Amino acid sequence: MFRPEQQIGNYFLIKRLGRGGFGDVWLAERRTKFVTTKVAVKLPLDEQVDHEVIKQEAELWERASGHPNVLPIIEADEYDGQVVIVSEFAPDGSLEDLLNKKGGLLSVKQTVEMTIGILSGLEFLHSRNIIHRDLKPANVLLQGETPRLADFGISRVMKTNSASQNAAGTPFYMSPEAFDRKRNAQTDIWAIGVMLYQMLAGKLPFPSDNISELMAAIVMREPEPLPPQIPNVLRQIIAKALAKQPLERYQTASQIKQDLNNFLYKISSQTDSGLAQTIELSTIKNPTVSFSDREKKTIAILPFKNLSGNAASQFYEFSLADAVTTELARLRSLIVRPSSVIAKYQNKEIDAREAGKEMRVNSILSAAFIHSGTHLRVTAQLLDVLTGEIIWSDRIDSDASDVFALQDTITQRILDGLEFELSTGEQEYFGQRPTKNNEAYEEYLRGRDKFARFIFRTLSPVDCDAAVDSFKRATELDPKFALAWSGLGACFANKVFKAFGDLEDYNRAETAFKIALEIDPNISEARVLMGFIYLSRGEKKKARAELARVYKQSPNEAPPYFLKALIHRLDGEYDESLRSWERFERLDPSSTGVVCWNRARIYSLQGDHEQALKELDYGAAVEPNHPFIKFFRAQILFYKGEAEEATRILKKVLAENSHLEGVRPLLAIFLAAQNKPEEARENLSELALKRASADYDLSHWVASAYALLGEKDAAFEWLERAIKLGIEDLNWLENDKTLDSLRDDKRYAKLLEHIVSQHS
Repeated sequence: MFRPEQQIGNYFLIKRLGRGGFGDVWLAERRTKFVTTKVAVKLPLDEQVDHEVIKQEAELWERASGHPNVLPIIEADEYDGQVVIVSEFAPDGSLEDLLNKKGGLLSVKQTVEMTIGILSGLEFLHSRNIIHRDLKPANVLLQGETPRLADFGISRVMKTNSASQNAAGTPFYMSPEAFDRKRNAQTDIWAIGVMLYQMLAGKLPFPSDNISELMAAIVMREPEPLPPQIPNVLRQIIAKALAKQPLERYQTASQIKQDLNNFLYKISSQTDSGLAQTIELSTIKNPTVSFSDREKKTIAILPFKNLSGNAASQFYEFSLADAVTTELARLRSLIVRPSSVIAKYQNKEIDAREAGKEMRVNSILSAAFIHSGTHLRVTAQLLDVLTGEIIWSDRIDSDASDVFALQDTITQRILDGLEFELSTGEQEYFGQRPTKNNEAYEEYLRGRDKFARFIFRTLSPVDCDAAVDSFKRATELDPKFALAWSGLGACFANKVFKAFGDLEDYNRAETAFKIALEIDPNISEARVLMGFIYLSRGEKKKARAELARVYKQSPNEAPPYFLKALIHRLDGEYDESLRSWERFERLDPSSTGVVCWNRARIYSLQGDHEQALKELDYGAAVEPNHPFIKFFRAQILFYKGEAEEATRILKKVLAENSHLEGVRPLLAIFLAAQNKPEEARENLSELALKRASADYDLSHWVASAYALLGEKDAAFEWLERAIKLGIEDLNWLENDKTLDSLRDDKRYAKLLEHIVSQHS
């Protein structure tokens, strides 16, 4: 019915890839003026296919999209009477193809890593109340080593013990209850167990070509024995996944994923790999800890509640929790959720245990305070998130003029409650006060509160300047107060990060950080942000040195992974950057919005604009009003050829955030590409160029705008600046269509040769 090079709508068929659900799947190309994109197009087998069935698959697939381990749908539509579903093309085939290449089985490590990825996608599906119902290697597509769930032809909305109209699915992977037309989340868990078995054993647990015999085996018999070299813990995990009764199986994808994560850590830390066979499931169980936390204790400190209702004391709500968090974060064997995670809970009525589960921690501190005159009373309790038991609960009275003493008491009580043993160095640290000046410490807490309001809620220069005033006041009261100097530097640095600062702000930040680090060399905030400053000057060697030092002293903190991800992206090392963003998000679960727009940029650089937009959709669901998500959406739409829509979005963002002057060169690109040179030049204002001079990305945007305007000398001047500031991504520089007018100039080749020589 269909043939190669046949055009269906905007798509040209290349070759048939296989069959899924109601139709055939073809490799196709979407050809535009600038790019040719490979996609997968699903076409009905015949004209008798019910359009409602196709519509249901498309709707469920759309709901399931938005996760790195789910293959995204691009569109579902009707062209010339043909109903089609278009998805991303997975260039590396399926898990079934991989198994065929590997002789039917994978290594233990590859099997576990593959299954963890599949389970991550399944978690996302189940969170959207979708049962896949046809999990099997052929429906797990691969992008590199990343598995992506596909084919939602028989998926259904989740209902407990729901009866389907038929027993659709692939019999080898169907659970016992599926043959009775009952499907729930445990149906998918069973299929996971079958695939785990298959990858490790090189065969199916219930092999039979006779459907009746196969059904009987699945319902009544135990799987064939696994090979003797399979580790005990994997045998136990598979046995639990393949329990005949759904209630005896893993109840969620998260549970089985947790056990596999913990096993993976165990075998990666064994000096004798043979010991992996003797590991038992009972020795790795730790249900409340995420893989990034592994075997370390994890804790979160909720914002304190202001029971006195005194507005003058409101700054204690966030800043006290932030101060305790900062103090605990320096312990190498304790993972503390950063202040960015807890900020969203401020001024909200929440259940502490539920918040702890959401943040994936073992324990959580909730506290309230009353401030009256010179007296400060705090009632606090430390809760075990898994059991719901109170580890300790106490009332602490303190002189309001010595808030640090109160904070230190709370910190010590937490460590005692967790039965945490400090090393000699940590004991010395916890005996030190950051300042002996109580007034300076209070000003520092005020600064942290204002800085948090700026970073986590408003992005307003007014709040940033207010924080600067408080930190300055703290340093004036105690010039040796390292944390206050670090806070001051963070304010100036973030002015540049948020596109309303300039080089002078970076200089101010550097001065503050150097003072802070001379007083206390172990302030990780100052070291990470100094790394960003070094990057802004093209001093990557120094940036990497700062990064290495922070890793060594604060391995459990999220910010170093932000810097690491950025360096990899600037170097064109996209996969490494994506892995760093994943680690960053694990340590800082509140960072989804930031991570999404950064991942979106990487996918866009790879030419995968549809996945980039999916990432932004996911981020917007968490932070719908974040301007960065909006203007990067505009950038990606521009590269997709939708310049008018990109312009509309970016103009709206700038109208709502007038202080983001540094973003105007991006708008200049859009306008220049639409042959609107005068309006484009208006957006290359003196202030916009001043802002851009301090940032690699903004400098690149200015270069692109001038290139599109035909002003080559200015374009090369700014492109040289962007490269000097850190952009050494040859793929980006060689393929960015906005730089096309520069490529026949000798200066362009010379710039690329310089980058190559730097890496040779």
